[in-house]
Amino acid sequence: MTKNKQHRLGTEPTWQSLVIVCRACAKRSKGPKGFTAKSFAGEARRTSKDVRPRPRIILSTCLGLCPKKAQAVAVVGAGGGLRIAAMQSLDDAANVPDMLRHAAAPAGPAPDERGAGQIARP
Repeated sequence: MTKNKQHRLGTEPTWQSLVIVCRACAKRSKGPKGFTAKSFAGEARRTSKDVRPRPRIILSTCLGLCPKKAQAVAVVGAGGGLRIAAMQSLDDAANVPDMLRHAAAPAGPAPDERGAGQIARP
């Protein structure tokens, strides 16, 4: 006999960032050569194993970016930042941890002309 599991609305996920890999890019005739979306997702998982908290890596339908000879990847960080990239080889999966760090960083104030990082007061 199985228990009925109650799904609670509004529960917190165990992950705080997403890596979305377009599944349709690899199927296009002008898509990337030499790898599939699934193999890219696996390589991205392997390269981001040291990123804490671990990101959720998912395959999606078409993201609508459609880069020529590349794989579309979108990264949504814990800070709400969004990064989009066109990956041309499996070696580009090594860039996913950097994309996660940049997307997770909260957007701060714009630096002034001197580059000191402070807002100029009138």
